[in-house]
Amino acid sequence: MCAFTFLLLHSHACYSQIDESLFELSLSELLSLRVTGSTLTEQTINNAPSAVTVFDHAFISTLGVDYLHELLVYVAGFQSQRSADTPNAYGYSARGRRNGNQSKEILLLMDGLVLNDPRTGAANSAVRMFSVRQIERIEIIRGPSSALYGSGAYSGVINIQTRKGVDDWQLQAGSHNRVAGSVNTHVESGAWDLNVFASIYDDKGERYVVDDNFNQDPSVRIPTQDPLKKSSVHLRLDHGDSSFGYFYHNTQADDFYSLETLSNGFSFNESILHSVYAKQNYSLSQGIQSFVSFSFSHVEQFLHTQVTAAGDLAPISNPSSDDPLFLKAYLKSQSLKFNWHNDWYFNEDISFQTGLNWQIDDEVISEAANNFDTGQLTRNESSIDYFGDFTQVTRADHQDLHSSVGIYWQSIYQFNTSNQINAGLRYDRNKIKQSHLSPRVGWVHQISGLHSIKLLYGEAFRAASLNETANPDSPILRGSTSLKHEVIKTLDAICLYQFQHVNLQLGLFFNRYEHPILIEISSDNVRQYANGKAASGQGFEAEINCQLGQFSSLRVTYFEMFDKPDAFFREAKRQASVLFSVHGHSWLGTLGAIYGGEKEMISGTQQLTLNDYVLLSGKVKYQVNSNLNVSMQVKNLLDNNYESAPQGSRLNEGIPNSGIEGHLQMDYSFN
Repeated sequence: MCAFTFLLLHSHACYSQIDESLFELSLSELLSLRVTGSTLTEQTINNAPSAVTVFDHAFISTLGVDYLHELLVYVAGFQSQRSADTPNAYGYSARGRRNGNQSKEILLLMDGLVLNDPRTGAANSAVRMFSVRQIERIEIIRGPSSALYGSGAYSGVINIQTRKGVDDWQLQAGSHNRVAGSVNTHVESGAWDLNVFASIYDDKGERYVVDDNFNQDPSVRIPTQDPLKKSSVHLRLDHGDSSFGYFYHNTQADDFYSLETLSNGFSFNESILHSVYAKQNYSLSQGIQSFVSFSFSHVEQFLHTQVTAAGDLAPISNPSSDDPLFLKAYLKSQSLKFNWHNDWYFNEDISFQTGLNWQIDDEVISEAANNFDTGQLTRNESSIDYFGDFTQVTRADHQDLHSSVGIYWQSIYQFNTSNQINAGLRYDRNKIKQSHLSPRVGWVHQISGLHSIKLLYGEAFRAASLNETANPDSPILRGSTSLKHEVIKTLDAICLYQFQHVNLQLGLFFNRYEHPILIEISSDNVRQYANGKAASGQGFEAEINCQLGQFSSLRVTYFEMFDKPDAFFREAKRQASVLFSVHGHSWLGTLGAIYGGEKEMISGTQQLTLNDYVLLSGKVKYQVNSNLNVSMQVKNLLDNNYESAPQGSRLNEGIPNSGIEGHLQMDYSFN
């Protein structure tokens, strides 16, 4: 569902004086907003066969957000949560479905490049803390999209188009000794166009006092913090119908929770992503437009964590040692993808899309160094060798390579001015000889130029990722080679209503989950992947955008699941957001409020409730001149304590999130 009014009211407010005529935009201009991720063709918001929200850079820049996961909570049906496996990871979910701390059910695309980690399949694993500064336009699609994208587009797709033709820089300084900067620039030479984005980020982290989960006494609490460093580079070179790109992303974090345990001074996590990609557009004939694309991604992760309390292994270690069991893991994975897509335009009312996708995901290295012999420990031997250092390295017994191929077909038929039919079908088959058909059909009816309804049905699947099938004997997180594809079947009913000052979109969805891949707790208190029982869920989504007056606007979202499956207890049943914006001649202010409903977590054998919460954030921007803007941004304005639900059972309380934080920002444009 799209934020028509609020988005366009601010689309020119960032680098020019606030133009009051923006509040007089006609409905025909609002309805011309385009969506490409829903069908891989350009369609308007009114006839795209999806529940979709679209934001542009100008709108995002008015908000008090820095990262993708912070933006997504302003979309009906999306939730964000912190991970206890790594301090620098924030997951997000659509419509209450989340497997683990990673966002495996949502496909993340940047200029057509898939950013999901080849090992975990997660959108937030390789690209943690994705900066909104890169985003020129973002389409957030809810619902199954495997009919076009295959595995991974299970409950949603996030389609990002990055900024081009921009020359500007940004500096930030604020809470936790935050220092951050980014730059966009481009160079044109004849038919060549090079765009560059680079950013760095460093802060000392929030200070927390949390439960020591190695001590059985809940009154024993210890201090920790979550310092973070991040850097990113994105290069894109265009020449006519050809595009080439390189994307680098690195995040480093110390202390805080690592695999749900705490070990200040030892815990460490670093993720590194390198991706190269190329795309070639061409025309087979006057009515056929095609492209081929290639991409290669290389991901490395270094993870240090403490596994046991000090002294736990002293009675059985040789020589005896009171040291805790420490683990230093190194993971490396790669992915190679090829896509071929064709648009067949027969006339202005009928078009067909066909395509072929092929990919290989390879877990190249999965190894760990320990100060004790974990092999002997896993086999329950009576004596465990103590090494005293990390020179002994154990590689996983089961490392895997997944290959898959998919072919798809789609038709778009506008059989009169009021009715459009979309139909599609995709067939996927992978290395382990599991296959799936993903159908899709949609009817969009224009009641008038201002109102429309959409009735949509689609199916999607998600194949088990490499980390879900690997390490079946792990003492921390066990995989399973017998996992089946998880499948979702969804019916959407969406109503769009617009008049002069209000844009209202309401949606009902009905989901059927088959063979859902879940994380269960084994009898020896180890997390393990398994297929769960079939379940159903229904929910409601609403987005409202209002022009309150000549100088102010309001955006409201609401989400509720009427029948949430029991296995989805870690996600809130209801979520809401409010954005209020007001502007003057050379300034603009936005106040945002997020409501997060109650969630559940497991601690040992008990299920605990995490309280609901309200978060306020705001931003005030002042335009000094046509090139320079200064702003003040505050998050969690009321300094509320709120918690995220961990995926395992080792914690006695929820994962703490940052309190109040603020920073000053300068944006300078050379355009």
